[in-house]
Amino acid sequence: MSVFNRLGDSISAQTSKPEEAAKWVVFLGSDACQNIIGEQGVVFPARPAGTQATIDAFAKRGLDVTPFTDRVKNGKTVRYPLTYNGNTIFSVLRPAFDSIWLGQMDADGFNSYNEEVTKHMTK
Repeated sequence: MSVFNRLGDSISAQTSKPEEAAKWVVFLGSDACQNIIGEQGVVFPARPAGTQATIDAFAKRGLDVTPFTDRVKNGKTVRYPLTYNGNTIFSVLRPAFDSIWLGQMDADGFNSYNEEVTKHMTK
């Protein structure tokens, strides 16, 4: 399974140009905008319309993105888990992630962080 990121475009209540902001948010969610994003080959767009453009952009650089696209195609995605105190939990886990990425710890090392993380997972 792979975590499926979701985005939520929004408009600040303090904007001095609410109509223009609303038009911008509508454009951000449109297929036209998602194709522009996809053509850049930096991130996968939020809508399926731009996915092929993204695949093509990465392919031009010789990168096969099938390991990402097959997760969606095969229904193997999950939503990002919501939790309280996410920033605090991440600050506890950051050293573990750094150690894993640097090859200084294997995944079993996360077990030692469970108690500290668990105490931050409630309101």
